[in-house]
Amino acid sequence: MAAGPVNRDIKATSLAKEESENVTNINVAPKVPDQFADESFKLFSKIQVTDPTPKETLEIRNKCLWRILPFLCIGYHLMYVDKQTLGSSAILGIMKDAHLNSTQYN
Repeated sequence: MAAGPVNRDIKATSLAKEESENVTNINVAPKVPDQFADESFKLFSKIQVTDPTPKETLEIRNKCLWRILPFLCIGYHLMYVDKQTLGSSAILGIMKDAHLNSTQYN
């Protein structure tokens, strides 16, 4: 009975070693033969990237919020206004006035 838990411990230890080896190779670009690699792959495989610090991640997040989010809000607002205007005009009789049928309206 003692052989079962020992084998599991050995397997768990070997799996942990493999996982730790894989973690160290995360930022390494995959090896591709030169004949299959294009110029951009060759360029970016030389670049080493480190994870940003918590302060840098907060700065990046704030830049995204302040630069992208207003445009998204304006775009959604314009889509909402467009849908409401289209619905209201249908109720008020645009289809009859412009001689439209249901397939031409949408």
